[in-house]
Amino acid sequence: MDQTKTSKTIELSKPLETESGEITEVVLKKPTPPDMRGLQLSLIEMQDYDAMLVLIPRISLLTERDIINLEIEDFTAISVATLGFFVKMDS
Repeated sequence: MDQTKTSKTIELSKPLETESGEITEVVLKKPTPPDMRGLQLSLIEMQDYDAMLVLIPRISLLTERDIINLEIEDFTAISVATLGFFVKMDS
């Protein structure tokens, strides 16, 4: 998983077939306050599926349908990477 302060790239364990083609990696951008509109941070911290289903399309090119079709390990990796934006890591 490639990391910067403003984005993270997650390689999928299995390519995801979509209407627009095959996806092998997902780039997440750092969420902004507007991305969090209507969401509770506590649900994001718990990696609540429904909250992630709203947030991930706001910070990536994945659609809700794409997320539903992800392998569970890929969904988990994306959720953990998303949560990492909310935690200050010491260098």
